[in-house]
Amino acid sequence: MNKESMLFRTHEIKSNILKKNESDPKQALFFYIKDDNFQKFKEIMEKKKFSTEERDDDGNTLLNLAVQCDSIDIVDYMINLAADVNTQNVFVFNLEQTEYSTALCTFT
Repeated sequence: MNKESMLFRTHEIKSNILKKNESDPKQALFFYIKDDNFQKFKEIMEKKKFSTEERDDDGNTLLNLAVQCDSIDIVDYMINLAADVNTQNVFVFNLEQTEYSTALCTFT
């Protein structure tokens, strides 16, 4: 698969994921963290008034996931909203999860 095809396929996958998440703003928040889309993330946070301690299915808070995905603008924003910087993932975090999280953040 050439680079253009791969970029198109990645865009197509992201579009499909986003369409599924449009009906669920909480899921969209986590998607925008993985996509490093600060403006969309902030827009949903301000419209829907989500708690800074919302968690995904893996037990990550918004801040946990933003740190894992190197979404620096979102990390700064969450800290300014007084997100608990001492919160930990509710599951045991191991090397396998680190590799999965890195791949997930890179892929989306």
